[in-house]
Amino acid sequence: MAGIGFELRRILAKDTYTSMVKGYFYATVISSGPWLMSVISLAFLAIYTIAFLGFEQRQLFASTIVYIYAGSLVGTGLTQMLVTRYLADALYQGSRRALSETFVPVILLTLATQLPMAIGVLHGTPLSPAYRFAATMTFLLVSLIWQAMIFLSASRDYKTIVLAFALSALISVGAGLLWGQRFGVVGYMFGFGVGQAVAFAILTIKVFVEYGIPRRWDWSFISYIKQYPSLIGIGFFYNLAIWIDKFIFGLSERGLITAGRCPTYNHYDSSMFLAFAATIPSMAIFLARTETDFADTYKRYYDDIFFRRPYARILQSKQTMIDALKRSFTDLLKIQGLITALLVFFGDDILMAVGLPYSQTATFRYALIGAFQQVLMLFIFIVLLYFDLRGTVLFLAGLFLALISGFTLLSIQLGFPFYGLGFAVACFIALLTSSVTLYWRIHNLEYITFARRKIVGQRWA
Repeated sequence: MAGIGFELRRILAKDTYTSMVKGYFYATVISSGPWLMSVISLAFLAIYTIAFLGFEQRQLFASTIVYIYAGSLVGTGLTQMLVTRYLADALYQGSRRALSETFVPVILLTLATQLPMAIGVLHGTPLSPAYRFAATMTFLLVSLIWQAMIFLSASRDYKTIVLAFALSALISVGAGLLWGQRFGVVGYMFGFGVGQAVAFAILTIKVFVEYGIPRRWDWSFISYIKQYPSLIGIGFFYNLAIWIDKFIFGLSERGLITAGRCPTYNHYDSSMFLAFAATIPSMAIFLARTETDFADTYKRYYDDIFFRRPYARILQSKQTMIDALKRSFTDLLKIQGLITALLVFFGDDILMAVGLPYSQTATFRYALIGAFQQVLMLFIFIVLLYFDLRGTVLFLAGLFLALISGFTLLSIQLGFPFYGLGFAVACFIALLTSSVTLYWRIHNLEYITFARRKIVGQRWA
């Protein structure tokens, strides 16, 4: 996100309340755009579907959207980090045209991998052919939006991205309401999908306007599968870990199988949904601060090494980089920690305000604490990846997935009062392990830099 991040930093550098609000608003939409705009669309549609759809149809529509996002994240997680690494290397070498030349191949690969997944899930279900088609198209479009955002992270035109998601939300709601009243749940799904199509179309046009019309298709990123296989595991493990507890609860005796294939458990899913919505401010902080201040100090540190500057200066740059990390981490702790604490304290009132039963209060509070810890862990993962410690992050992501799975199963065995506690405990252990790992890696950064890898461009005797 460096390109957008630097533009946001320019806005925030004006140091006024207006610029601060403007900067963090853009950061919020960009960092959580696809998910945030879809949440807004669903919230409006949920209000108006009550008059036109029965409970089962509303449940079907909501569950389908949840699984569209779950499947798209897990599926694209297999390639997202590989593509990101390839594009980052291309930009480092000064080849911005590689972004447009790689875009179409990535889109085609995504369609080739995601379409069989959608067909496999929906085939044989009691759903109508029209609904299966609408759900499949929406699933593919959301997957393509995740991929398009990788390419636009190097852009400095944040306004077009915000416009794309804003229009997407408006059209999803408008078309959903228009067609839903006439065609029922199929109309709502088609309307929601049309909004996603508009967003993807705008993002695609922006890619070609920003980086030029491709003269050829570049499939070179495929070679990174062999070169960086750990990135496949990291993306898959982490995204699966985000959803695995929902799958497990849906498959439990309290769960409900929607559309013949999609396990859900509303009590747990709705609490987790609200808890993760509460972490949106931290994602904005991360984009506006970490991807700019830390990125600058990180580059300065490795420039000092590359240009063989004095060791004392290298150590000074390292300390500056550590200070930037501490500031970003402290900002996350203060702001997101305060938000989480307030939501935990007023948890029962919040649930009543959104129409959820008081009985979910404990689960909601556990979910808030776990989501807060997961955001901090994500921060650590990204910092470790800055230092190219892919093996370390792969281990931590795998550990996180195992912990979430194990403690979720344990919480189900312990009973209703402990629902959500497994998620919170798993996040705590994973965060603690990640924090210790980051501390050790930073403490031994010189060893890692000089002894474990060759600096590109450096001559070795």
